[in-house]
Amino acid sequence: MRRVIGMLSLTLMLLASLSPAYAQREFRGVVEAMPADGYVGTWIISGKTVEVTPRTEVKLKRGPIAMGSSVKVHGSPQNGAYIAREIEASKIKRRGRK
Repeated sequence: MRRVIGMLSLTLMLLASLSPAYAQREFRGVVEAMPADGYVGTWIISGKTVEVTPRTEVKLKRGPIAMGSSVKVHGSPQNGAYIAREIEASKIKRRGRK
């Protein structure tokens, strides 16, 4: 019985480590390249390749996203790129200003 519980625990830990939620990352950067005809496609954000899919939530509460915009990306790294779950415009924090 102890062996079965141990194997079950090990299996659950392995599955948890492979789940997309476990691999989620967040970073901020500046949009250097993006698709010309909408949001879906390959973006370059501060030198990182980001894939925006039809399932990606693009939040525009802080304004539209365009080249040069500061953004925050939530996504999973896969094969040298990030698969974006969410991308949103973010305000640039300036030092010395309130």
